[in-house]
Amino acid sequence: MIFDTGMLNYAKYLHQRGLLEPPFVVNLILGGPATAQATPAELGLALSLLPQPSVWLAGGIGLHQTRAIALGLASGGGV
Repeated sequence: MIFDTGMLNYAKYLHQRGLLEPPFVVNLILGGPATAQATPAELGLALSLLPQPSVWLAGGIGLHQTRAIALGLASGGGV
């Protein structure tokens, strides 16, 4: 589970050190009070930082679940 772009950077760090192997399965969780928000801009930023190759999914926290799912589907990811 990935909650913000810092976690994506850390995943790349772990991959560079041989601790994670592709393909990567990334579950982007959006909408928490201190995490990436369920907006097209924040999802787009997260997608631009995914380690490759990645399969990604989007989910949301609480009231943001529906919006996160819609953004994920509209952006070509899973939910």
